[in-house]
Amino acid sequence: MRPFKSVSLMTILLLWGSLPVLAQDMQEQVTEFLRTYEKAINQKSVEQVLDLMHPDHEDLPREMLADMLQQQFDADPDKTLKMQVHEIASHAEICKAWVTTKVHRNDAAYDVNELYLLQEHEGQLKLAGTFQEQDANAYDPDTHQFTSTKGQYSLTVPEGWLPLKGAGLLAGIAPDSLILLAPDLKSTVVFGLVQIPMKLADTDAETARLALLADVKMTKRLTQQHQIREEESLKLAGLDAYQAITSFSLHGEDTLTRMRVYLSENPMLYFFVCDAPGDDSFNSYQPTFAAVLNSFCLKAPAEGMTRQEALAAEHASGAVAGRVYTSDEYNCFIAAPEGWELRTSPNPAHLVEMQYAQGRSICRLIASKGIPDTMTAKTICDSRIDGLKVMVKDFEEIKQTQVTIQGITGVQSIQTFVLDEMGHFHVKEVTLIKDGVYYLILCQCIDPDDYKVLEKDFDQVINSFGFIQ
Repeated sequence: MRPFKSVSLMTILLLWGSLPVLAQDMQEQVTEFLRTYEKAINQKSVEQVLDLMHPDHEDLPREMLADMLQQQFDADPDKTLKMQVHEIASHAEICKAWVTTKVHRNDAAYDVNELYLLQEHEGQLKLAGTFQEQDANAYDPDTHQFTSTKGQYSLTVPEGWLPLKGAGLLAGIAPDSLILLAPDLKSTVVFGLVQIPMKLADTDAETARLALLADVKMTKRLTQQHQIREEESLKLAGLDAYQAITSFSLHGEDTLTRMRVYLSENPMLYFFVCDAPGDDSFNSYQPTFAAVLNSFCLKAPAEGMTRQEALAAEHASGAVAGRVYTSDEYNCFIAAPEGWELRTSPNPAHLVEMQYAQGRSICRLIASKGIPDTMTAKTICDSRIDGLKVMVKDFEEIKQTQVTIQGITGVQSIQTFVLDEMGHFHVKEVTLIKDGVYYLILCQCIDPDDYKVLEKDFDQVINSFGFIQ
């Protein structure tokens, strides 16, 4: 299973209908497993949680997962879970449990409907997948249409498949992502959209090709026996696209067959990743994968607007006046230096961005609400760096220091790394938390631009940031 995915309890019941109930002894085993998992989470035991995971639950090395879990526990020490199991059913070798998890944090509590997938490994049940619910107003079960307002796209969900919300690393990279889970509970279609920091090539077709090959290179670093079997250019939703089919091993001899399709419309990049366990499953699902791809539709922008301007307008939470961006919703402002273009961002994860007029470099302001009081800027910064290390080469954090902006203490980090097909990055970033809101001022110098020349501009951007109240 891919990283931490999810769906609503009601949607699951509607789509899957009545399923055969497990034998009493298996029901007890599943219930006992979930009690053990709940206890391990509440006790903040990294090793116990990892020991309960199926080897295919995550594509990341165990050491990296351990670090990420520990950081999550350290950042939210008062968070506890109470799981209530509603129904347990089986599908082939996988057990499915519908659970309402009550999350307690300090004096607050909220409910989350979740689906847990359990699969036997070496004679014991292990966690093979965790899914979160997709937004209820985004999917119409009568027409099987999924529509993203933020992403300005729609597609058709195949009969019997479940629309899920992207989480974990996927949500961080592509915040308006979608996962479709197949009836075999192993095969998936993942869709996402991201904004690339600079123009990779002269044409959208070549940009799509380079971006896809960069994804392949990253996957090669994390997997075994990786083979590229097919590559071709194509058109999808009226855009130039590039497709590749690869196979690789995650653990031992088990193989995964993956079809990637990347579409480009500068500066946005759209991607589909279709996975199935082995060639037989892939071949049986390939017509369904093709149907999902062919149903993909991008909403036409309003007259006089580009699609990127429409995306930015849809989720804009502030306004640009001259060289200053202000957001009442996020209680902040920031300014661009001379020689930088300031604009609201088409990326749903970003508030505003600044493009260096004479080169490829870019600065962004990112914000997120609902951060618990116990979480620190350093924990968020370190966790972001751990996620970044998975995707890049030659990562080095040159320096990490404390900074103070309007009385709020944060963390500044200076890094260098290489991103496949995009080049060498030199980064200065600042992480802050105020009143439950996380702010990231991300300044990226991209070769051949000179970091020594641009660092003064980066400092000016960082120093211009402030809070309205």
